[in-house]
Amino acid sequence: MAAEGRDYGVRFTLLGGDVVMNVIRYEGEEKNRSFSSSPFQQNLNSIINANAFGDLVSSINSRGLLPLPSGYVDTASVETEGWEFELTANLTKNWRMMLNAALPRATQTDANKESYDYWVKNRDTLRLIIQDAGGTFNGDLATFTGTPPPGQSATEGQNAVNAWNGNVSSFAGRADGQKLNRLTESTLNFFTDYSVPKGRLKGLRVGAGVNYRGKQVIGTRGGDTIRNPASANTAIDDPNAGPYDYVYADPYAVGTITLNYTLRFQRKYTVSFNLKVDNLFDHDEPLYVNTIDRPVGGDLTNPGRVATPARFTWVTPRNYTFTTTLKF
Repeated sequence: MAAEGRDYGVRFTLLGGDVVMNVIRYEGEEKNRSFSSSPFQQNLNSIINANAFGDLVSSINSRGLLPLPSGYVDTASVETEGWEFELTANLTKNWRMMLNAALPRATQTDANKESYDYWVKNRDTLRLIIQDAGGTFNGDLATFTGTPPPGQSATEGQNAVNAWNGNVSSFAGRADGQKLNRLTESTLNFFTDYSVPKGRLKGLRVGAGVNYRGKQVIGTRGGDTIRNPASANTAIDDPNAGPYDYVYADPYAVGTITLNYTLRFQRKYTVSFNLKVDNLFDHDEPLYVNTIDRPVGGDLTNPGRVATPARFTWVTPRNYTFTTTLKF
């Protein structure tokens, strides 16, 4: 792996040091960066491990292809650039503010090179394995049409067909210069707090903040298909979708508030009470991380497929943390 990077920055110190601001510009290139081989490795092995019809002895295909190592890593070349901004301000003796933001950009070239090279080299053999296991082809679209003989696995052939179609779609979604998958295109973090200096509420500190995450690329529509006008039961490439048409996860924001009260007594004791509320707005929408091909419009009779958000995570629901500390 070889990498090169350049950073340029400017710092402003204002109001006697009460306000400090940094602006950073960065650029970089990285060759042979480690890249996940998923889903290509899993799909390739699903095909390789498919037995030919009538073969009840072997644990893999009859064409001589051996399973690939589980969890092997692909590579890609990546170019990055972006801006970062930081601001720290003591607005008064008792009021402070912190803010940072970022606008990263990254593109990839030769993504999953190793898996793709293997696919190209062994493509014809992989097709034969699928045909041996009960699959047929219409162009690049595989369909499981066989009837497994007694004692034969009822799922191996279908799994191999699904794996072939999955790889065809995933490789069609690759293109040089694509945005890097799972890169959040903008972020912003803000926090401010104020300490009451006198009066009945002296010792109370109140804070609030927000963490914003912009949209994130989770897939492309390069593998999308539509119903073939000349053959209603088959699909063809969607001419209106390509590898530079991206599927995004939606942006979201998570808020936080904090309360702290510090009390001193008998001169040598200090007790602090702290309350923190995370996910103040109770954001409860799924955070999608990848795509799978689903029937167009959810119509299972339509052979066309469209890249659709799939796996997801959640932000922890609104939660409260209370702590107390005694110092002596």
